[in-house]
Amino acid sequence: MKKHYFILAAMLTFLTFNLALAQTTVASDDFSYPDGALVGNGSWANESGTAGTLLVSGGQALVSQDNGSEDAELKFADDLATDVVTATFDIVVTAPGAITGTDFEYFAHFSNDTNTNFRSRVDVIAPTLAGDYTLGLSASSSTNEVFIPVDFSFGAVVSVELSFDLDSGISSLTAGGQTVTSAGSMGEILDTFNLRQSSSSSDETIAVDNLVVTYSGTLSLNDLDKSSVKLFPNPVQRNTDVTITSLNEGPVAVIVYDVLGKLVKNEKLNGNTLNISDLNTGVYIVKITQNNASITKKLVIE
Repeated sequence: MKKHYFILAAMLTFLTFNLALAQTTVASDDFSYPDGALVGNGSWANESGTAGTLLVSGGQALVSQDNGSEDAELKFADDLATDVVTATFDIVVTAPGAITGTDFEYFAHFSNDTNTNFRSRVDVIAPTLAGDYTLGLSASSSTNEVFIPVDFSFGAVVSVELSFDLDSGISSLTAGGQTVTSAGSMGEILDTFNLRQSSSSSDETIAVDNLVVTYSGTLSLNDLDKSSVKLFPNPVQRNTDVTITSLNEGPVAVIVYDVLGKLVKNEKLNGNTLNISDLNTGVYIVKITQNNASITKKLVIE
């Protein structure tokens, strides 16, 4: 048995490939969860503060800047150090009154799951003219350094694009047809998108939806393991089909090896199901290939 697991580990190492795409989707979320705490759904985890403070309601994540504190993170890779990370999402802002004062709190940013280097922080700030609010951006500090030069209305859907260039240290924010940038530090390591709830002077609520995180560089497919390609159920009963899903477009080819390295199945998926009725119970390695890139997963058949 130890020999089998040694072979299994060797195969997992041998079958790791790199993926080079202009924009790779590394995470997405439409927040279609039951109403309640955000953390515990999907891949969201508590980074700091009181878990359960950030909520999901009506298929949206709610950041209520009136009380309580929580920073929740969505891990999308492992320690990215080059190229550009981008998050696009929709927001709807409401508040009991005008956005005023200077106590603005950022509600979204990038970070790393092992530190608190928050980058590309975006916050709701006082309007520039006669609107209800606009959006501010900071590359690394807690206070906005630049702002979108147009205003937005409470209750209206605003599409946001937030980026951090790991090579230059430049943050970018686009909304309302306008883009602003803020220069930060180089040498950052990022791998999470975060939502943050705190307490601002205006007590606004930001509803977040349709989140998509992309990466412009070359990713090890191990980085995509949790967020891009899924294989389930696993473990699986012998006479049950396995479902394989991917965030990327394109046909999927599947090769299955037993623990001795013998090829036992090689086929292109028709749809997203893999029939395993011809395989015995045991442990297998599944190599999934899409768009000339591959990833490997362990499958247990009971």
